[in-house]
Amino acid sequence: MAISAISQKAMLVKLTVRQWTANVIDRSITKDVAVQFGVNPDVGRYNKMLLPKNALKAVKSAISALRSYYYENTLPWGDDTSRLLPAANYMNFSQEVRTLRAEVDNAVNDFIQKYPNYVQEAQKRLGAMFKADDYPTSADLINMYQTTIDVYPVPDSNDFRVMLQNEDVETIKQEIEARNQEATTAAMSDLWKRLHTLVSNMFERLSDESGVFRDSLVQNIADLCTLLPRLNVANDPQLEYMRQQIENKLCACTPQELREDKIKRSQVAADSGALLTAMSGYMGKDATP
Repeated sequence: MAISAISQKAMLVKLTVRQWTANVIDRSITKDVAVQFGVNPDVGRYNKMLLPKNALKAVKSAISALRSYYYENTLPWGDDTSRLLPAANYMNFSQEVRTLRAEVDNAVNDFIQKYPNYVQEAQKRLGAMFKADDYPTSADLINMYQTTIDVYPVPDSNDFRVMLQNEDVETIKQEIEARNQEATTAAMSDLWKRLHTLVSNMFERLSDESGVFRDSLVQNIADLCTLLPRLNVANDPQLEYMRQQIENKLCACTPQELREDKIKRSQVAADSGALLTAMSGYMGKDATP
């Protein structure tokens, strides 16, 4: 695929998450501590936890799941906070993100319902350190949580039209194309690194005959092999070939088979080592096991 066609093959997305931390710097306590130890208040700050740890556990877990999916299903794009979303992955991405955002909303709503009780408990837990002003109202709290996904087109040099000298316009177009090329190369490199990390982990785990491993050792590779065709925005034939080899050789056995059958375990370990060596041409000299 020509790099200049990246704008027709993908889009840019940006996840923004707003959330209440339930922490606050207590300046009066900070000052008291400084006086007690005879130091300047600037040497430290007292960060007060307004709620118990488990109060926001479900909310943080839901947000973490959303972030993880966002990063796993998109590609880096230069130094920007935006990520590259291939068009081939748009439908899966948008549907799952909608579900994950709904789970965040449900967790937030559940927390807000319990919030008045948490505040009452805080009065006992914090004692003299409790300050009502530290706590937003339930109504204000709703606005402190928000998840948004913004979608932008990838910059395209053909769309650049302004009143400049022809040579200046051409220079800017070349800069846009160069940036797109550099960012696309970095995005594809990210896919190779993801693949290499999982295969390397399998090689290390299975090479130790007495080593234990979780089912995710195999499942993570299988999941990535399913996802890669939708993220291969440059239609890299070597990446697709390697994906097929990894899927066929490393995902054919179940985790239980690898635990119980030493011969299969040894063969998959050898295959993973051979695949790492094959990937060395794309990952550099340190890729070989």
